[in-house]
Amino acid sequence: MPITLDEEEIGAVWLERPGPPGPPGPPGPFDDLLLDRLAIAVAAVVERHGPAFTTMADPALVELVISPGSDEAARARALRLMGFSAGLPVRVAAVRSEIPLDHVGGSICATRPVKAAKSPE
Repeated sequence: MPITLDEEEIGAVWLERPGPPGPPGPPGPFDDLLLDRLAIAVAAVVERHGPAFTTMADPALVELVISPGSDEAARARALRLMGFSAGLPVRVAAVRSEIPLDHVGGSICATRPVKAAKSPE
């Protein structure tokens, strides 16, 4: 069963049962319900904890988040890819500094997650 998040397929869940090699046996009476609930749970975990564990972000993702022309699905996907929740406020600061950008961001916002993105030169 596909896992969907922000109208995008991000993976799949399935059931495997021990048994002899060959074609699988008939599905159980609750297999579809179990797979549906598992897909929902996985999507919720991915949305909350996101795949981004780095302090760097893609400048294009930042642009998608702050652009007034972005639709909500694109904005939510960009936030998720950077490791942020779509429901929380986001602050963006543009700076020029010799100090590493993640340190600058950490000093501006010490209690929340920070991502830094270098603009393309």
